[in-house]
Amino acid sequence: MLRSALALLSSLQIGVRLKESFERSLRQAVVIGVAVVILLAALCFGLLAAYNALISLYQFSAVEAACIIAAALTLLGLLVLATFGIGRRVGADGIGLVAAWFIATSPSVLGMLMNPMSDVPAAAFWTLALWCVLADSAGLAFGAGLSAALAILIRPNLAPVAAVFVPWLLWRDLVKTPRRLAPALAFV
Repeated sequence: MLRSALALLSSLQIGVRLKESFERSLRQAVVIGVAVVILLAALCFGLLAAYNALISLYQFSAVEAACIIAAALTLLGLLVLATFGIGRRVGADGIGLVAAWFIATSPSVLGMLMNPMSDVPAAAFWTLALWCVLADSAGLAFGAGLSAALAILIRPNLAPVAAVFVPWLLWRDLVKTPRRLAPALAFV
């Protein structure tokens, strides 16, 4: 009799814990959902403001303004995803997520995104080049070289940054296999 009473009491406590855990998760989901809706509304407001500014202040046509905004958002997405990839390769998914969040919400990046500057595209391609260099493949080393070439075309004053990648590839590959130089040559 005592065992059955203890078993019933134990099952009731587990049920209460499950109910509390479910309610807590539901509250968190509602808070996250509301935050996402507010962020999307702010994003839409910012995009409309940028669109109107491009049309009224800079005298772009509607199609040109839409193309500029689409290109800027694409490059921002590339920058954020490459930053996430670097964080994953260096540490863990959480590190990549935090780094991507910092880049995506950085006031300086968002400010440079709204003004026609070459900083965000150059940063996106350099970040993509670094992500490719951190991989262990000759194909991605070629992608790093291509991405670095695009970044140098955008900002020629940053060409010396590419000089950092070749010694890194050489050192990494010579440590693993002394005669393996394919990734370094693919980058060049």
